[in-house]
Amino acid sequence: GSPQEPMEGASSPFEPVPSSADGWTAPSAHGAGRAQEQAPETAGGPEHDQQQAGGQEPPSGLVPEDWQEQLERLVREKEELTHQLVRLQADFDNFRRRQRWELERSVDEAIGRLAARMLQVVDVPDPLPAPETLRTPERMPASEPLESLGLLPTIDWAAGFRETWQVGEAAAHRRLEWFLRNAVEDYHALRDRPDLDATSRLSPHLQHGEITPRQIWHATLRHSKGKWTKGVEHFLREVGWREFAYHILYHHPYTQTRALRSEFDSFPWSEVETPAYKAWTRGRTGVPMVDAGVRQLWRIGWMHNRTRMIVASWLTKNLLHHWRLGEAWFWDTLVDADPASNVLGWQWTAGCGADAAPYFRIFNAVIQGRKFDPDGAYVRQWVPELANLPTQYIHAPWEAPESVLRQAGVALGKDYPYPQEPLDTSRERALQMLEQWAKR
Repeated sequence: GSPQEPMEGASSPFEPVPSSADGWTAPSAHGAGRAQEQAPETAGGPEHDQQQAGGQEPPSGLVPEDWQEQLERLVREKEELTHQLVRLQADFDNFRRRQRWELERSVDEAIGRLAARMLQVVDVPDPLPAPETLRTPERMPASEPLESLGLLPTIDWAAGFRETWQVGEAAAHRRLEWFLRNAVEDYHALRDRPDLDATSRLSPHLQHGEITPRQIWHATLRHSKGKWTKGVEHFLREVGWREFAYHILYHHPYTQTRALRSEFDSFPWSEVETPAYKAWTRGRTGVPMVDAGVRQLWRIGWMHNRTRMIVASWLTKNLLHHWRLGEAWFWDTLVDADPASNVLGWQWTAGCGADAAPYFRIFNAVIQGRKFDPDGAYVRQWVPELANLPTQYIHAPWEAPESVLRQAGVALGKDYPYPQEPLDTSRERALQMLEQWAKR
């Protein structure tokens, strides 16, 4: 509440203290002074000694009959006041975090407006023309068949890749054409929805050189006839973000293994592959939105960008594991694994990179799921053991009544794990660690 309003249950400093009519008198500051002046006569003089020796009772009225009840009441008031102060401190801390978040948001919005303007005035060169001829060897050198090397795994891990991706330059340009015809105009509004096919999915083609940033840039502006609609602006900003990642890596090559913000080198993240980390890599954290993203990655070698942030935040903040562990796992499993963008993304989410999200901004995977996968379609696709749950509980199955779980055929702890701990608990632990680290 307002500092000008007295707290409930706490005595106001302007309320009168109980008088002798209540059975006792609380000494005022002036009264205390007078008592000290009279002390030699009333507390330690010969007459007092005689009274004590004679066993006389102290004058009536000095000790009230209900003194024990009054003492208990005072103790209760003290406990209530302590509780109110603790709650006030918590409210203040939340207010302070909110103010910091509002400041960060206003700065982000200002940077976003500046970035949009910069995108419109930047001069991106035309794509290089295709070479007129390619020199090839007269004959291919002799080599052993790939199968004879025994490099392929016995398990066909690439089945999901083949079902999802068409490789090659022609496939890359077809995907760009599809995106420009069907999705770019709504990109700003739908790009965070992992349940929809609303992004370009050009990152693997970019990574493998099947299409170039210049080709994407100019094709997009030709499609929009030079108009910078919201969808076009947001999409080309992502192309620029990729180039920014390479700018950072070129000028700060150490960021492949260390934080750009060097103060985070001492942050006490765990670098041990703990059981919690292994559960994260297997999509068995018990948090559906996190598990859906990790399983999508394992199945098709790609994960939606919004889900990448949720998954990375869970590992680095809720689980307090080092961003390098997550970056290495992504590097091993992504078909678009990029040495610049991968590092930039992980450091951004962990709060230790360029233009990073503040460390105290921790993604709530349940809220994120309900906002960006509102019907639960994404979770149902990648976490099929929860497919029959009502949408109300799909992002937090532990909140479902036992009867609902039984009807959906879900046995938590057996078919699907419980979260290792409540989300609020892991969030508060991360914030406490940040606060302690910041005071070092």
